[in-house]
Amino acid sequence: MAQVGTKVIDDALVKAQYMDLNTCKGHVRDAMAVYTDLRPRFGKQIFTNNQGIDLLNLEGCLPVKYKGAQYNIPISLCLPREYPTTVPVLYVKPTSGMEIKQSQYVDGTGRVQVPDMLDWNVKRNLTDMLKSVVQEFGENVPVYSKVPSPLQAARPHPQPVQGAAGVNQSFPVAPHKYIYYPMRGRGEAVRLLLSDMNIPYTEVPYSKKNNSPAVPFGRVPCLSTSGGIFLTEPGAILRHLARENNLYGSSIQDAAKIDMINEIVEQRRRKYLTMIYGNYDTGRDSYVESCREDWVAFEIMLEANNGGFGFIVGEQISFADYDLLDVIDTHVVLAPDCLRDFPLLAVYRKRLLARPGIAAYRESAGFKKRPINGNGKQ
Repeated sequence: MAQVGTKVIDDALVKAQYMDLNTCKGHVRDAMAVYTDLRPRFGKQIFTNNQGIDLLNLEGCLPVKYKGAQYNIPISLCLPREYPTTVPVLYVKPTSGMEIKQSQYVDGTGRVQVPDMLDWNVKRNLTDMLKSVVQEFGENVPVYSKVPSPLQAARPHPQPVQGAAGVNQSFPVAPHKYIYYPMRGRGEAVRLLLSDMNIPYTEVPYSKKNNSPAVPFGRVPCLSTSGGIFLTEPGAILRHLARENNLYGSSIQDAAKIDMINEIVEQRRRKYLTMIYGNYDTGRDSYVESCREDWVAFEIMLEANNGGFGFIVGEQISFADYDLLDVIDTHVVLAPDCLRDFPLLAVYRKRLLARPGIAAYRESAGFKKRPINGNGKQ
């Protein structure tokens, strides 16, 4: 586990005076190594039976396979001070577009109690407990969309419709079409978002010579949504998908910061493209050095948000994270040691690349055969 994550965990366990520090450290680290989207947070316990107590929480998404597709189920896990004697407290944390689907092991508040938790003993551990939760969620998904519609059906969780017998069924949806050149270029951040959110889409190669397929203003990337919307320009596409998939922060303040950061990211991208297509051979080294001012700024932002173990803004991923990840990753290819002096950025990149949807996408043949740029540089 990265050093920054270890420090957050160690500090939280000491401050909260956990009774078995070594076991807690080992079990938490093991669980986070398997479920890489989980991140530690130290703060007031939000559950009624522990009001006012500062405890270690793990928050993020569990990857769940359901009917052949993978979905990210948001959860919050609280580690009791008496762990492993006492069972952890686990809740499903639905986003604004989700509702909790009650079942035998998930109540109306989202509280999860699978058999391994009900039969808890000191010999059990977090990783095995979470594996049993994932298995249960794969059979009985604990969330569904509030209002089933084709656009909502593209979200990263199953969309129920009412069947003849009143049973929730999976809502079918045609995939989006994403039109762009066969390279990463300015279109990669959208691919990362679509892949991470498990939004089905098909890639359609674009030819500039005959504007084929036809796109608005003859500009790409272009997204043709399953709901009949045509969008061009990566910023507009990212924001549209963010609004549809709860990737715009949890407040107006978060949204303003996300917009600001994304503009800064795009300014760095434009400078990069000017160098790549204009003076790569003579300007590469000076350009790499000039990036440090932005890396410093992003490092400070990460440090201010959960000690560098969160996202660039707030407690959940936003569209700006996908754009920033793409720009950082491109620069690591350009200069492999460019993040040597920026450990939080380096960990942030690795953490996002390890998210199940992104990791699976980057293993695909489509990703591996795409160059970063269209001129043979990278």
